Amino acid sequence: MNGTFWIESCTYRGEGNANLIVASSKERSVIRLKKSATVNETDDLESAEKRLRQEVNFIKGTVTGFLGFYVDVPEIILCSEVEIRRLAQKIRSFRPENRLEKDIIGGYATKYPDYTFLSHHLSIAKTKPTYCVEIKPKQGYIYNIENQLPKCQYCLMQYYKVEKRNIDSPSQYCPFDLFSGEELRMKKALESLMNAPQNNFRLFRGGELIKDMKETSTEKLLSNFLSNEDDSKMLLIKIMIEALTRPFDSNSNPPKRRSMNFDGIQVARSIDVNLLNKARSLLQRLNQKCQMKEISQEGLIKKGSVLERIYKMQQLHDCPSDVIIVIYNEFILFFGTNAEELIHEDLADLCIIYASTDDIFRSRKKRLEKWIVNQKSSIGSSDKFKQISNNEPLNVNQILEKSIIGSLSVNDCFDVLGNYLLFSLARDCSIMMTFQELDKESLEHIDPLHIITASESKTFVFDVKVLDLDLKSLSCVEKHLSKRIDVLKSTISYLENQQV
Repeated sequence: MNGTFWIESCTYRGEGNANLIVASSKERSVIRLKKSATVNETDDLESAEKRLRQEVNFIKGTVTGFLGFYVDVPEIILCSEVEIRRLAQKIRSFRPENRLEKDIIGGYATKYPDYTFLSHHLSIAKTKPTYCVEIKPKQGYIYNIENQLPKCQYCLMQYYKVEKRNIDSPSQYCPFDLFSGEELRMKKALESLMNAPQNNFRLFRGGELIKDMKETSTEKLLSNFLSNEDDSKMLLIKIMIEALTRPFDSNSNPPKRRSMNFDGIQVARSIDVNLLNKARSLLQRLNQKCQMKEISQEGLIKKGSVLERIYKMQQLHDCPSDVIIVIYNEFILFFGTNAEELIHEDLADLCIIYASTDDIFRSRKKRLEKWIVNQKSSIGSSDKFKQISNNEPLNVNQILEKSIIGSLSVNDCFDVLGNYLLFSLARDCSIMMTFQELDKESLEHIDPLHIITASESKTFVFDVKVLDLDLKSLSCVEKHLSKRIDVLKSTISYLENQQV
């Protein structure tokens, strides 16, 4: 890319812990740049390209298999250090102060369409402003064995944020309401998101983020968009519900991943029982609960809708917390510093999610054989490996078939940990819903699937896409457990204060 051209047209869009996003108004694209705290953390150019290609392959092969229509495969671009330094200086004043300890780094980046605008084939009403709503739906599924408290993890996290003084009061948003498929509960969820956006609801107009949502009523912000309407907020909620439940991908099925039987596996409790019991007692006493029935039993979310596809990904994780943390620790001991890369390569395999169990085994065998050859020291150099193998040489078949915990083999652990990373991705992704008002003359030029009749006087063209689909670090297994314990402690502290 020409540095002068795209840098001058780029504006700051947002950032997380690992990536920073800028938008190019001229190209209607967004660029995701990697962040690093120090120069020592940066990859060399070859390693950076390899890592990004792995991420792109992961989206192209695995994520697209689950989310289909709702995902675009990004383009890899090269950014020089000079370009990045100029860009970093340009956007520094727009970045949150608590994010400045990490800066963007040069090398390779990924480029996506800017979903705050409609794609060219849908953008017919040139004179009408385009609005986009970005939401993070969060975790709307929990399997029965993990359902140990009457309140969901997101809602418990609100108590943690209050205790840490990140927010003044808990949000009323519950992901289980949004994923329920019930219109009244979905309305309640979306209105709660709008009333307390935190980092989970953002509104754009003409590609520009509306920054004053806390100070300005939603009705005033949408006055031009939904003029002559008595209740612009509820009309926007109606549009969002239509977008979230519209079945764009109803003719295809997400791939099935192999699940395990964890019955009979004896491990120590990862969370103190007394902590769980105390939190449960306080929640019940104060009547704090979420409706956490599985939507698969009710069938209310339309097959092929964006919510249904994300929900299916969240269902992949079916391993008890007490078991998965042991699997994680044993896997790390077994493969050492190679563990995360092996899991990531497994997930990035372009065909593994569609393959039979035997095909997956053969694919892993081939990958491990190649890995062993390419390593200066054998994968089997870890103490755990030597303990399992009794210091005798093992072939790759024996490695994959070796038991790590109970009846679970190394091969099984690849599936369990991979499923957890896919679940974590689906829990943290963003949904982009983009709308533009249409006049009657334009209706015949648009696919009816992309049209919403919101009221007698308002018809919109819309599109839905999913973002924030990065490969999760394997260490998130450990981090999530640690956070759950911290959240439980904060829940107890918050609820005890409510009783005073």
